[in-house]
Amino acid sequence: METFGLLGFLLATLAFIQITIMNRKIKDLEKRIGSRPIELSTEEQQHVKELKMQKQTVQAVKFVREKSGASLIEAKQYVDSL
Repeated sequence: METFGLLGFLLATLAFIQITIMNRKIKDLEKRIGSRPIELSTEEQQHVKELKMQKQTVQAVKFVREKSGASLIEAKQYVDSL
């Protein structure tokens, strides 16, 4: 009976390890493909809008990238959408 308990524990441990590895891979893929939404505070969004109104798109994109960790394309699309 102890063998089945040990076997169950080992299988549960392996399952946990596999899930942990898969979650890490998913997060890495999300970073690469940019499936995460860009989240900025209200003040940060207002700052980006002001930069855009002043025709400082490059600075706005740079600001979004610094604050959110977004890729260049994601940040540009975000700024363009405002």
